[in-house]
Parts: sequence; C-alpha cells; structure tokens
Amino acid sequence: MNDFLKKKLLWIISILLVFLAIWGLIKFDLQQKRTVDGIDLSHHNTVIDWDKVNVKFIYAKATEGKSHKDSKYNSYRKNATKRGIPFGAYHFLSTNVSAKKQFQNFKNAVPKGSTTLIPMLDIEGKLSISNDNLHALVGGWIKECHDYYGVYPLLYFSPSHYKRLMGTPNFWKCQIWFGAIDSRWDIITFNTAKIVQFKMDKVDGISGRIDCNHLNGSLDDIKMN
Repeated sequence: MNDFLKKKLLWIISILLVFLAIWGLIKFDLQQKRTVDGIDLSHHNTVIDWDKVNVKFIYAKATEGKSHKDSKYNSYRKNATKRGIPFGAYHFLSTNVSAKKQFQNFKNAVPKGSTTLIPMLDIEGKLSISNDNLHALVGGWIKECHDYYGVYPLLYFSPSHYKRLMGTPNFWKCQIWFGAIDSRWDIITFNTAKIVQFKMDKVDGISGRIDCNHLNGSLDDIKMN
C-alpha cells in the first residue's frame, strides 16, 4: 500500500472515530437529560415497597391475546390508585387472534372508569403476518377501543415497526409510545413520540431494573376524558 492510500485510510478511520465519539456523547446526553417520568409493569416485576415508588404515571399489562390476564394487574391498579399515581392498562397484541376477541378480553379486565390514563396497545415481536393483515388487526383494535372508551389508544412499538404500521386505519389519531432502548433513532424518537421507553434502571420500591419512560408534554394528553 503506497503512502497516499495509507494517509487516505487513516483519514477515513479518523473521521469514523470522531463520528462514533460524537454519536456516543449524543446518546449519553439524551439518556442523562431525559427524566424517568413513568414506568411500565407486568407479572415479571416485583414491587417491594409501594410507598417508595415516586413516578408521574404507571402502565401495567392487563391482558394478552384472547384470554390471558396478567396475574399482577389488579394488585398494581389498586396500589397505584390508592396512592394517587395516574394509572393505565395495556394489552399485548397477538397476531393470530382477531382484534374483536382480543379487545373483548381487554375490556373485561379493564372496565370503563377503572383507570385514569388511556389504554395502550403493545405491538412488538416479529409480527409474522402481512402488512395488510397487520393494518386490519391493529386498526380493528383501535376502532374497538375508540367505540368502547371514547378515546384513541397509545400505540407502543419499536422504531423498526414504524413504516409497517403507518398504513393502519386511524394510526395518525393515536399517540405513539416508542420502545427505543439502545435505538439508533434516539434523536427522532425523543422529539416525536408522546412517551419514550429509553432505558432500564432501578426505581425506588421495585426489585431489579425495570423499563423507564420519558413523557413529552403534559400528562393531561394521555388522561381519559
């Protein structure tokens, strides 16, 4: 390799190292500046002292598919409500069950008036169905939610699913909750989503590290009417 090529290669490597260093600082800065406003819980988590839990909101998994109900949901709801912590419920979407059956399961577990925050639909995993079927499934759940509760749900998904979901009926009427831990989309997600799940960390009163979320805007934006 001649001297010219060596210098060019070193120049390219130097530029890449500088870029990676700057990107690392940006990610670190975003992680440090974003407050932990809320947490999301399921049966995988254990609250050891509710009186030490100091967050602006809590979402808990209520249901999954057509029949599964989370074993800790009612306990989470009662304890959060008792302490005046705004509380919402979410449904974990299954791709092999109709929207109607899945929403029936959710509304049975989450009656009107039992939560202070709008429902959230958790859309994650491989989503091994066609885009048309995905749009129909998610769009169907959104419609059922709006018909029953009178509100459009939060939609939780990773940035990698954004393009796939954009064609969903009423997608743009819903607020977005990005699961963006270690995401390359940090800057975009922090500025466009209503809620960003941006890191896992320890929270007082809860055992182990849990999902931590930052709220962009006012809590009123996600409250039930």
